[in-house]
Amino acid sequence: MSEFKMKVIPEPKEGTRAVLNIQGIPVRLGNGANDLLCGKCGKKVIVGLPDINMISENEMPVVARCDGCGAYNEIPLLSKESGKKI
Repeated sequence: MSEFKMKVIPEPKEGTRAVLNIQGIPVRLGNGANDLLCGKCGKKVIVGLPDINMISENEMPVVARCDGCGAYNEIPLLSKESGKKI
């Protein structure tokens, strides 16, 4: 299992990216071995992320908002080699 601290970004402009508002427990996005932590407070926000995301762009159209501190976090693309961001 790998843990990654996400990059904190400014609040996205309306209509540019969808915001995943985390409420209480982390969101499970699959059965992968990667967990994502808030880049500001370190709270576990997303669990079960596969080794490679099915997104081809440089950034995902969705950002995660931590309910612990309110920070907006960019969800990284992960390569097939667990632990390496692309």
